[in-house]
Amino acid sequence: MTPRDKSMIAGCSERTVAASAVRALMDFALSKGCSHAQLVERSALDLHELSDIENRLPFATYVALMKAGKELSGDAAFALHFGESDEGMESTFACMMGVYSPTMRLALADGPAANSDRYQMTRNGDEVRIVDTGHDDFPEGAESSCARAVCAARRIFGGTEFFRAIHFIHAEPPYRAEYDRIFRMPLVFRSDCYAVIGDARWLDQLAAAPSQSVLEIVKTRAETQRQRIEHASSTRGRVEALLATLLHTDNASVDAVACKLGMGRHTLFRKLRAEGVTFTQVLNELRRTMANQYLSTQKLAVNETAYLLGFSDPAAFSRAYKRWTGHSPRLNQ
Repeated sequence: MTPRDKSMIAGCSERTVAASAVRALMDFALSKGCSHAQLVERSALDLHELSDIENRLPFATYVALMKAGKELSGDAAFALHFGESDEGMESTFACMMGVYSPTMRLALADGPAANSDRYQMTRNGDEVRIVDTGHDDFPEGAESSCARAVCAARRIFGGTEFFRAIHFIHAEPPYRAEYDRIFRMPLVFRSDCYAVIGDARWLDQLAAAPSQSVLEIVKTRAETQRQRIEHASSTRGRVEALLATLLHTDNASVDAVACKLGMGRHTLFRKLRAEGVTFTQVLNELRRTMANQYLSTQKLAVNETAYLLGFSDPAAFSRAYKRWTGHSPRLNQ
């Protein structure tokens, strides 16, 4: 990583990004053959935060992960390819929600950009110009965002081209051919801003019906969010939320949790019993759920999973996992 990269990442310390976007980027990097361990190490990614897709992670983590994926994959156009990929679009919740607004004008008004000054939209006759100020020092972010916008628009509007040109602050890269293949429109490099220029008709164009796969993802996310809100208000939900942050610290005890909840251990036992569970049940079920996620979804090693779940050694974790599931954790990898 160059000194300029380090300086730029340091300047992102207060910005955040959705965990779902980081997960999508991680999944894409893994599909390109990148090492999971190296991606985590180079991005300083906290896997506990990534386990909940509703979380917000530091934008600096996303930047570092993008640069790590680019370097480890050996793909100079990594960011462009991420933007046009399924992971870059269907796995990004904000992008999926756009297809559920009657028009793009309403999608922009009701979406994540509505309460942000990142996007600046102006209209001049039949032309609309949308400037993105979020990637001024992050060319890979601009590459992936622009590729996602163009490719998503083609999907949503059945291949109709509403974009006329794209402006980039950075210089023309050696892989210009990939830009031309993906964008298929005039491109301006060394511009004074990152911007897409489009046909104003795009704002009021009715979107095509979303694909069944996108529909199922959004429905699942909506139901998960509803259950999450209900669960978070219960004693069990509050205990699980605390345990998730304590498992790897060797302090995931009932006394530590009760203290953080501002109650005595006997009060905590009573409240959990009223909900039909014990503290041990909550702890074991959480560990089992997180173990499956770490092993199957995130492809972590057994040793790493054991550490993250607070086990004294991998053998102890393997015994517990076999007790929970009837088989060795290595079968889930």
